[in-house]
Amino acid sequence: MDRRKLLLPKRSKSWANRRRKRQPNPIPFPELFDGNTERLPDFIVQTGSYMLVDDKVFDTDELKVTFLITRLKGPALKWVIPYIEQDSPLLSDYNGFLAEMKRVFGWEESDDLDDSTSEEEDQ
Repeated sequence: MDRRKLLLPKRSKSWANRRRKRQPNPIPFPELFDGNTERLPDFIVQTGSYMLVDDKVFDTDELKVTFLITRLKGPALKWVIPYIEQDSPLLSDYNGFLAEMKRVFGWEESDDLDDSTSEEEDQ
């Protein structure tokens, strides 16, 4: 019994170390996305930046996709519901999920290239 008393404080200290308070994320919490194509690039940058800073929390594709889903509303949220109901493989594929969002909400990859090309021409 004396031995248990000696071990208990050590275990308590160990547990306290695991429960240290996390530093708050310095990146602003991402705004909700409603399916507006013009807002999709901002949404992807906001959510990606937020998760990058907290990469120990968002360490799997499933967690990243889940976080994105929590930031959806309106038509965008309605769009994702069938994927959840069918337990789609996209729910465990962050890059695939982003590609599908871009496809569905009308952000063409060529739009990215056109923007960067016109910026280079302006310089």
